[in-house]
Amino acid sequence: MAKENKVMRMYGDFCRFLRDAESNEFYTFFQKSIQNSSTAISIFEKYVERRIDMRWLVAIENVIIPIDSIIRKPNTFIKREESIIPIAQARNVGPESVRHLAQHTNLISSVEGDKVTPSKVLNITKDDSIETYENRFIYTLLRNAQFFLDKRVNALMKDTKRADLFEYQIEGNGKIGQDNIEYRFKMHMETPHEQIDEDEQLINADVSTMDPLQRIERLRKILYTFQGSPFCQALRGTLPVRSPLVMTNVLKKNPNFIKAVQLWNFINSYDELGYSSDYIEQYRSPSDDDRAELFAIVMLEYVMMKKQCRKIETEEEYNEAEISNKEGAPFIITRSIEELIGHFNFTVDEVRRVFEKELHKK
Repeated sequence: MAKENKVMRMYGDFCRFLRDAESNEFYTFFQKSIQNSSTAISIFEKYVERRIDMRWLVAIENVIIPIDSIIRKPNTFIKREESIIPIAQARNVGPESVRHLAQHTNLISSVEGDKVTPSKVLNITKDDSIETYENRFIYTLLRNAQFFLDKRVNALMKDTKRADLFEYQIEGNGKIGQDNIEYRFKMHMETPHEQIDEDEQLINADVSTMDPLQRIERLRKILYTFQGSPFCQALRGTLPVRSPLVMTNVLKKNPNFIKAVQLWNFINSYDELGYSSDYIEQYRSPSDDDRAELFAIVMLEYVMMKKQCRKIETEEEYNEAEISNKEGAPFIITRSIEELIGHFNFTVDEVRRVFEKELHKK
């Protein structure tokens, strides 16, 4: 289950507040007034951009399910051990023990008629063992893949010490009702770079829904889980397999082992870090949503100030101010026409046609 993001939950509440506020006449009036004021908005970002070579990531992902199948049902062989032990400790004395005693009469302590009493006897034990060459190859491959992945995760973790920087600023002045206001708001935030996701991922997870960092973390968790499996515990301390591989029939013909051999060859031939990063610095233009949200913050500051100074106008006073804004429209239109004529060669007839067309839309 994904962890609850309290910040995004709060942001969702704020967005719902804005949607509800759209039906409020003062909110609509304030938005129009602030949009007609002289306002400057700047948004600055400085963040780490990662570039991950997906070849090594995909190469390990492709072998996770085959290796999981191998270590769940590993190939075994019967391991035979022989030892000479006192007769009192022998549990199963078979034909091989009798033949061995006949060949080693020094182990006989007494003979009375047909009764032969040995002092020691050959003891043979047989157990299933997974210490095959192919299984030792898989165990060695898992250790190599773990080292290969950890090297690249360590490079990623260095970037978590580099902070991302975000900053936005809004400033301007205008008229709200009968009030002349001047506003300036700035927020600067440094935040640790994105951490590697710690949420649990399953072997059969759909990696198409994950970003590269989540996929890397999934692999890291799976490889550590493999290291703790009974398969790896049983092979701990055995001789590792080294290149070149002895291509047994199992390695050449078993589909799961074929995938494992492909990863072995890839890891041994891949000598790149497979990861790089750079800082990106940019100013971006505010979106319509950015502007609406920042204007709402200015509105809240304005309302709080009006409440603190106990200067709350009546609705009629704001309506009168709205009318006065409409009376100032000819000035705005005149200024706009002057700016257009100053930049473009418009004739009076062309300007008239544009305004008439727009008026008919109302």
